[in-house]
Amino acid sequence: MVHPAPAASTPFSSLAADLQAVSEQLAGASSAEAVCGSILASVVGALGAVSATIALLVADGQPQAGELKVIAHRGEGADAQPRWHGVPGHPSPAGDAVRRREALYFSTPAELTHAYPHLAARPIPLSACAALPLVLDGQGIGTLLVEFREAHVFRSEQQSFLRILAAQGATALGRVQLLSELEARVAARTAELEAQNRALQEEGAALDAFVAYKESIGAERDVVALAQQAIHVLRTSLSHVSAAYYELDGPLWKARAWSSDVSDEVMQQIRAGVPLDAANFAEAARTRAAVFADGWDAGANSLPSTESYGAVALVPLMIGETLHSLFAVGTAEARAWSERERAIVRAVTRGLGLTLERTEHLRQLAQERTTLAARTAALEAFAELTRDLSLSADPYGLIERAEATVLSLLPPGYAAFWEIQDGRWHATRLTGDVGSAELQAVIDAGLPAGQTPTLDIPQRTRAPFYQDVYPQGADTPARAVSHVNAVATLPVLVNGEVRGVFNVPLFDVRAWSESDRAVLETVVRSLGLALERSEVQRALDQTQHYLRVAAENAPILLFVTDAQGVFTLSEGRLLTQLGLRPGQAVGHSATALFAREPDLREGRRLAQALAGEVAHDLTHFASTGVSLESWFIPVKDSRGAVTEVVGVSLDVTERLEAQRRIERANEALQRSNAELEQFAYVASHDLQEPLRTITSFSQLLTSKYSGQLDPRAETYVRLINEGTGRMAQLLQDLLAFARVTSGAETLVPVDTGTVLAQVVGDLHAQIERTGAQVRVDRLPAVLGDVSQLRQVFQNLIGNALKFSDPARPPLIRVSAAHDGAFIRFSVSDNGIGIAPEFYERIFTIFQRLHGREQYEGNGIGLSITRKIAQRHGGEVWLESTPGEGTTFFLTLPAMAAETG
Repeated sequence: MVHPAPAASTPFSSLAADLQAVSEQLAGASSAEAVCGSILASVVGALGAVSATIALLVADGQPQAGELKVIAHRGEGADAQPRWHGVPGHPSPAGDAVRRREALYFSTPAELTHAYPHLAARPIPLSACAALPLVLDGQGIGTLLVEFREAHVFRSEQQSFLRILAAQGATALGRVQLLSELEARVAARTAELEAQNRALQEEGAALDAFVAYKESIGAERDVVALAQQAIHVLRTSLSHVSAAYYELDGPLWKARAWSSDVSDEVMQQIRAGVPLDAANFAEAARTRAAVFADGWDAGANSLPSTESYGAVALVPLMIGETLHSLFAVGTAEARAWSERERAIVRAVTRGLGLTLERTEHLRQLAQERTTLAARTAALEAFAELTRDLSLSADPYGLIERAEATVLSLLPPGYAAFWEIQDGRWHATRLTGDVGSAELQAVIDAGLPAGQTPTLDIPQRTRAPFYQDVYPQGADTPARAVSHVNAVATLPVLVNGEVRGVFNVPLFDVRAWSESDRAVLETVVRSLGLALERSEVQRALDQTQHYLRVAAENAPILLFVTDAQGVFTLSEGRLLTQLGLRPGQAVGHSATALFAREPDLREGRRLAQALAGEVAHDLTHFASTGVSLESWFIPVKDSRGAVTEVVGVSLDVTERLEAQRRIERANEALQRSNAELEQFAYVASHDLQEPLRTITSFSQLLTSKYSGQLDPRAETYVRLINEGTGRMAQLLQDLLAFARVTSGAETLVPVDTGTVLAQVVGDLHAQIERTGAQVRVDRLPAVLGDVSQLRQVFQNLIGNALKFSDPARPPLIRVSAAHDGAFIRFSVSDNGIGIAPEFYERIFTIFQRLHGREQYEGNGIGLSITRKIAQRHGGEVWLESTPGEGTTFFLTLPAMAAETG
């Protein structure tokens, strides 16, 4: 079996520096090649991977759409795809990572083939690898695959490094892809417009009018101004016509520009609007084609003031496939439109349409460039924000700086970070003036979680929540937020969990633009990554602090050697006990430094670690009398060669001495216990003979001189008989107690159900006399001494019968349940019960809670029960309520099959 080697001991500070460096490179990258090169170089260099690959999903509409295609590779293997690409029809690590949007880590080839058995049949050698999804705006776009030559353990800091790098890489790839698409669209559209311009130039009748219009508009971008210029150019060529430009406003076509010859009455009516169902207007809108009405019907078109016009043309102006506006041309002559007039109208409206479309595309392009610039500005701002994590270790400091960054890129408002504490939302960080003392008081008091939609929705959906028109009163009293008009709230994800919500209310009336959203989502995503890095950094700093405190105060030694066994580090309080100063060992080989120590001069354990094995040893320093327990851990490079050995030694001198003292004490205790048990056995056995002599002579005295003794003498004889009887019973009990160990049998499988049946039979007369009910559940087999277990259950059930409540018949139940490697028996009754202060006393030998005139016995039954339980490796204890009853619990070892 191949075991994963410990990952190379790359300090987190080095990973953080590499991550910072690649973040700066990604912010300035302008091509996918530059982005991929920065990512792959960082992965291979920082983690010692043998290769790294980036594959992106082929876009829809392309050959092999939805499949992964390698776009960049670094390291060994020019043909990277066969290493990670699955067998057709089977899943692969790279495909699963992007499909599930989940990082996959395989420390050994065995783990990889376990997850993907079909890969084992391929001739290409497998290796440890990691597959990380590249996710942009919630969608998987590709995979980052990292491979290692040997088995490799992915430590938490390495996983964080890869996850953060994949997230930043996806954002950078999305940015350069967007830039590339914009440039391509601009080039394509420019080419298309140039082709259309060349076609227009070939039109004879409309050439002058079109050129005149193009020259007249110059760099104008205002739509109404462009329409007004088109009207002017049209009337220059056709002075006898009137013209107007209409835009859709709700259910009406309303004129935005018109020629100077239009009368005031007509102007007022066309400005007021024409219904959508007006005959010629509706036809032009429906057919998306020019309508030349040779006979104008003013009534049918809801324009009674235009009866003076004889013919009207309506031309739809399109932007792409969308109807944008209508251009109307009218003449007082009731006649058909000539071809020249039609050509000029078409030429001017075509020019206006192309200009409007170009203006719209330029507007969209400007908006997209603004979005890209905003995203870039946000990235640059947050890159500066997180440049030095040592200065930003406080997570709330990072949040405050993120809030300041957002407010610097948005209109007036404030920013708050909300977290749930004790069922209420609390603004743990707030930047900016909220604009109202009443609102500030509401924020200070907190808001109820589950009743504040603006905060609850993004926390629940884990998605941004934008409100262009904020419903004042939905979260707080409406008066407190009367000045708030737009609100954005975004969840901040840290290690996949919602840490809190980032809330930005704005005071101006504003719809959240794409650039606004880009700023917010980029900053919040970067904030989440920065908080993850901050948590890792704090954990690392804390670990380093603990190690430093331990090395300076505990009796330990931390050391490192190079591949030749020469010390490069030696720190710890233990150095002084070895007669060394801090740093004295650095530069010396271990075998030379400790040449006089028999346990060290051969350096067997160090040699074992230098050979690639983890070693452990106990070493005694003869010169100082110190004993050390040491571990030697090899550190390997990406090729599997040992580059260093890291070690730690603990001073176990006192522990070993204490262990030896304990062993000697245990041996003495065992001898003492054996002697005591032997003494108890001998004493109880040998004392019975003189006791029997006393009993025999007292009985002889009674029988021979019965009736001849005075009453006082008879009382003395009776007391002697009673005393010797009790003494005999005590000796029998003591002998039984000693035999728990001395007379014990080997533990064998015992059917406890059979044992309980025998015990109930033995106690039949007592059960009948007391009117008791004894209920025995189905009981499992255990490992035990059958005669001792019979004695245990007879003691427990006998006590339940003895200490019953005279006011009710005894009810006794015996049950059992599995408890790990043991069976836990319970014997419960409804007797008189036991007060808690006597729970331990009743297990002490010869201790009684009642006089003999109340209850018979010598107080040894429970002592024997506990000793038998302990001899079986179990325990006995009780729970009781005085006046209600008692339950005794007993644990005995289960059969092997019962525990399996």
